[in-house]
Formats: sequence, structure tokens, C-alpha cells
Amino acid sequence: MSVEKIQKNESQLALDLLNSQMLTTKEASNYLNLSIRYVRRLASKGKITSYKPGGKNLYFDVEDLDDYLRRFKRMNEEELNTYSVNRFFNNRQIF
Repeated sequence: MSVEKIQKNESQLALDLLNSQMLTTKEASNYLNLSIRYVRRLASKGKITSYKPGGKNLYFDVEDLDDYLRRFKRMNEEELNTYSVNRFFNNRQIF
């Protein structure tokens, strides 16, 4: 296979992946940059929403995968200060 055909096939696969709303386990693992085994484990524990039509293959919605990734957001300094102040004042006990 020529280099041009390989590059074209890879480009087409990337476009198909971006245009598709539902991903297979393998595609989801590539999207999240995690192993297939770990993606299956996350799905079985309910940490990532998955779909199993017909009871055989797992499928993942891209939006659900994005939500999973957003759970691990690190706060910037301003957000951290606001969070700390709010937490301090909300946890104060009045004697």
C-alpha cells in the first residue's frame, strides 16, 4: 500500500470518528487515550455512560466521554480562591 493511500485512509478514519456520535470501545479508548480494558472497566463501574444494544457490543456517546474528561478540570487561581472563600464561610459554625 502506498504512503498516500495510508494517509488518506487515516484521514478518512479520523473524519469518520469526528462525524460519528456513537463510538465503539476501541474508538472510545483512542478518544480518551486509555486502554480498551480500562474503558470497559469504567463502563462496568458506571463511571462512563455506555450503551449495549442487543446485549453484545458496548457503545459510547461522544458527549458522555467529554463529560467524563471534564470531571477532572483543574481550577485556575481565581476559581480556587473563590471556592476556598465560599467553603470557609459556608462551613463556619456559629456558637
